[in-house]
Amino acid sequence: MSLKRKTISGLKWTSLSSIFTAGISFLQLIILARILGPEVYGIMAILMVIIGFANLFVDLGISRIIIHKQDNITQNELHSMYWMNVFLALFMYLVIYLLSPFIAHFYANIQNLEIYIRLIAVTFIFSSFAMQYVVLFQKEMEFKVIEVANMIKVLANFLIALFLALNDFGVLALIYSTILSSLLYSIIIVFKGMKYHKIKFYFNFSEIKDAMKFGLYFSGSKIIGSITGSLDVILIGKFFSQEVLGVYNIGKKLIFQILSIMMPIIQKIIYPLLGKLQQNRDKLKIIYIKVISIISFIVIPVYFLFFILADDIVFIFLGSDWINASNIIKGFVIYAIFVAIGTPIGSLLTATGKVKIGFYWNIYSLIVSFLVVYLSVNSGNINYVPIGYSVLVVLNLIVNYLFVIKKVIDTTFFEYYKNIFLNIFIGLIVSSFVYLIKYKFTSSLFTIIIIYIIYIVLYLILVYLINNNIFKYIKEIKN
Repeated sequence: MSLKRKTISGLKWTSLSSIFTAGISFLQLIILARILGPEVYGIMAILMVIIGFANLFVDLGISRIIIHKQDNITQNELHSMYWMNVFLALFMYLVIYLLSPFIAHFYANIQNLEIYIRLIAVTFIFSSFAMQYVVLFQKEMEFKVIEVANMIKVLANFLIALFLALNDFGVLALIYSTILSSLLYSIIIVFKGMKYHKIKFYFNFSEIKDAMKFGLYFSGSKIIGSITGSLDVILIGKFFSQEVLGVYNIGKKLIFQILSIMMPIIQKIIYPLLGKLQQNRDKLKIIYIKVISIISFIVIPVYFLFFILADDIVFIFLGSDWINASNIIKGFVIYAIFVAIGTPIGSLLTATGKVKIGFYWNIYSLIVSFLVVYLSVNSGNINYVPIGYSVLVVLNLIVNYLFVIKKVIDTTFFEYYKNIFLNIFIGLIVSSFVYLIKYKFTSSLFTIIIIYIIYIVLYLILVYLINNNIFKYIKEIKN
């Protein structure tokens, strides 16, 4: 199958999986949030930060070199990398097991946290057995297996969690469903992967030194990025109640729901594609600018609509107990837009072997993000946290261009941001008009649908009149 056909097939399966996953996740969120309440979601937010952070140590970015090196990798190297992932997973489980009492002490207001941590930590042992197979499928742009397995995992997670929640398991409903669905996913991936590549027990550390060196920068960047992205949950969980953290986390989840659709498509399709174009820098630059322009075209109206309809969305889907989450949604809008647009940067850096740049950028982001979150949390007003993030991301536009983008692709500031700023300008015009007419409607699901249709129609018309290059880019990418 040609690269073009593989890209189209991959786009189809990742799009289907992402839409399905987002739909089931949203359904799970609005149903279980009403059953379990803010406190449970506050506890779960802390657990997912701990496990997400530990998961990064399991791989250390080792498997990513498979895509970077393409076919210049031996079977013995693959075997050694596979078992290194498993060894790291077992080691990290031991570390988390031993650290769990100290973490529980840090969050002294959460009962049984030590037990919860030790339970859910089992998931990254399961994931380590499937990790390399996932990367091999990505390398060959064979996304059907990955996405079907992911859809089964998401559906199983929802059904198990719903059953347990209805039977008064509380936070354990979310923990057990996460464990069981993770096991199911790994079994499917390994079973299908064994048909293409059989792993044997062979390990030689000297054969994976290059992978370790590459992986340490990649993983170091991811680890620092994970800490940066979790600072808010870590500090809010320490200084605010579980209920406040639960409301904050759900608001954040809702605003980033679109990223749960966009990010898998971007990362799974764009990374292998950029990897194959890494030697042709001129073409790489053109493709990359078109990709981020298309992303901005898609996400800007979605996030501006989130801002306009935040109160209605929270009240209708979650109920009055969660109404404060609407302020979190509004505060995160600008931040979420630029996070979505910046998502392919990681794939660009990894595909071109520039992981060191990403590593240093994430160190900078960690420092400034900590200052923003710390000052926001200490204000005593939880609503200042997302606003602080949004202000920071705007200030970072020039810094990111000078120290990351310009070093990887030779482009001017205007060329890079032109279509993004045009789409934001168009979005603001449409938002102002829609915001004024919104109050002519009563709050209901029907209102949300009507406002959505009006906004999208006006937005498409103005994009066509002011920035119709976007439609050309979509056609070129498609072809």
